[in-house]
Amino acid sequence: MALMSERAPERQAFGGRLADQSGAQEAIAKLRGEIEQLRLPVLKAAWMIDEMGAKAARNEISMIEAVADRAMQIFGAMGLSPDMPLADT
Repeated sequence: MALMSERAPERQAFGGRLADQSGAQEAIAKLRGEIEQLRLPVLKAAWMIDEMGAKAARNEISMIEAVADRAMQIFGAMGLSPDMPLADT
């Protein structure tokens, strides 16, 4: 989320700064709430991976990946760059 908040004012899209677009502002605000909601599922997924393996935790992992995908959308192609930690998710 911190990276998204830093990147949005720098990225130009749709004829202006991404930070000025209400859709981007809404996505960042919504993400804050989702991060809080995902704290317990992340811990659960980590526990499941440790105890039962990644296959058993696939539903929890998918839910977490959906949030990471939104962050990548704010970054655009740069989000997939090996220079960004998002590429590791």
